[in-house]
Amino acid sequence: MKQYDYIIAGGGLAGLSLAYYLNESPTLRNKKVLIIDKVVKKANDRTWSFWTDQQMAFDEIVIRKWQNIRFFGTDFQKDIHIDPFYYKMIRGKDFYEFTQNKLKENANIEWLLGDIEGVVDLENGASVRVDGMDYFADFVFNSVFDVEEFKKQIETKSDKYFYQLQHFKGWIIETEKAEFKPDEIHLMDFRTEQKDNARFFYVLPFSEKKALIEYTIFSDTLLEYSDYDEYLENYISETLGIENYKIEETEYGIIPMTNHPFKKTSGKHILNIGTVGGDVK
Repeated sequence: MKQYDYIIAGGGLAGLSLAYYLNESPTLRNKKVLIIDKVVKKANDRTWSFWTDQQMAFDEIVIRKWQNIRFFGTDFQKDIHIDPFYYKMIRGKDFYEFTQNKLKENANIEWLLGDIEGVVDLENGASVRVDGMDYFADFVFNSVFDVEEFKKQIETKSDKYFYQLQHFKGWIIETEKAEFKPDEIHLMDFRTEQKDNARFFYVLPFSEKKALIEYTIFSDTLLEYSDYDEYLENYISETLGIENYKIEETEYGIIPMTNHPFKKTSGKHILNIGTVGGDVK
């Protein structure tokens, strides 16, 4: 039986970020680490955008950053300059490639592909079951979030807590003509039907002819997948007035939004990180 110092269950944003910082630490980079996920992530499946006035470890893969914001209400508009802050964007594929390349330089870090079936706290450590096999470590960092279980919580929610889903679909489009201002983002644009939810678009331009356009909803239930496309099409043509464009990439996601307290640990040797640890901001 092979024993690890740490097992990281889930190789997404939380898991790879943790592994990256372990690898950068002079005292922790010699620890035996196993990273487990279904696949080696390579696709540009999402983007992460965030406010900061600080330098950060991943600045070299920030694809765009902005300080000029245009906000739209149904009958209101405001331009905002956010200096000294920047709104920065990192693409999923760039983050995956950057962190994976850094981690593969360390022979103490191993990778395992497979379905995570369970994480169990033990007297002297913890185990992770993957495709019927158990792997053991002193500590397990778990980032595997069960969306279906969260949906059940929504259906049986108590009056004490609020449960919502933030769900979104975005297109990176390229237009025939110059349609965007590269130094200005639309964040947020509420010029859309609300339907008793909170719904908005945002536009993050890469250039005069290319931008990420995202449709975001806060609600109890999801839309049919094709409905997001219909709203995106209408927004691009009717609100932005763009007629000719092609869709280069698509992203889709579901994020739980709640004031329900998430457990930071599941026993003495299992630490919950990422969404399952309540780290969504």
